[in-house]
Amino acid sequence: MENLKILITGVSGFIGSNVAHHLVNENHEVFGLSRNSKLSWRLDDIKEKVTFVSADITSYEHLKNSIRTIKPDGIIHCAQYGAYPDESKTSEIYNVNLTGLFNILEVSSEFNVKWLINLGTSFEYGGSTHKLVEGSKIKPKSYYGLFKAEGTNLLSLYAGIKKIKLVTLRVFQAYGPYEAKERLAPYVIYNLLENNPIKLNNPHLRRDFVYVKDVVSAVEKTIRAMDRLDGHEIFNIGSGKSKSIEYFAKMGKKVLGSDSKIVYGNSVGKPEDSVSQLVANITKARNMIGWNPDYDIKKGIKDFSNWLGERINYYKQ
Repeated sequence: MENLKILITGVSGFIGSNVAHHLVNENHEVFGLSRNSKLSWRLDDIKEKVTFVSADITSYEHLKNSIRTIKPDGIIHCAQYGAYPDESKTSEIYNVNLTGLFNILEVSSEFNVKWLINLGTSFEYGGSTHKLVEGSKIKPKSYYGLFKAEGTNLLSLYAGIKKIKLVTLRVFQAYGPYEAKERLAPYVIYNLLENNPIKLNNPHLRRDFVYVKDVVSAVEKTIRAMDRLDGHEIFNIGSGKSKSIEYFAKMGKKVLGSDSKIVYGNSVGKPEDSVSQLVANITKARNMIGWNPDYDIKKGIKDFSNWLGERINYYKQ
């Protein structure tokens, strides 16, 4: 793959920072956009290899000035608001996930950006007892899921109007390096390493756990396949398997040989409790971009625990 000039929005976040690390290692020219001017700890080790831009995607003029200066070949849109318990301001969920996305589309069209990869979410679906395909009914149960789904619809509309390749990757329960310590997987793994009790609020909720390195692989496969794609394509990015939160904790306990006890009570990192099960059908991603997940839960926990163990002080609860 040729070296590209790529802009990542939300570069200081969990998935954005993982994408940045990978693209730097692949020798692309990486630009990172964040509305927070303070450099994230997630980017300390690549800060000399990424050009950082402070801009708010909800401000059309800020974004226009940034993209006019950078002139990227493509944009990977990881910026979001509403996925975490403390991100509950409805107007902000709307502004970031819809107004921000619309601004990116408009400015991208104006400056002839070739493609945009939009990071969506499985919460657009709202849950199901069977594997979800990209055409499954959209029935979100939160403002975050609703506005992310409307963003995906916006891309489908836009694809019929403008000449830009658009892809949405609907990411399921991603976990791994650089994840916020309040989230389920870091909470569980940190306490397993420390032999502390694990408190689970709803242990029987079922999720499609996908390791973040597999999400990054999906981004790369999408970039490589871009010449073969037209309009707006949506791909589910998950493991294709449904596992309970209790299963994740017990597998971690087994893999790490931890003495932690699992206690059923309030958990800091619980997901959206109103959705009982989410699991992806990933056939389309396999067939169209040649993507397959490499990490099952056991392998993911091993890799993440090794990484987290080297940064244990940051993850202290």
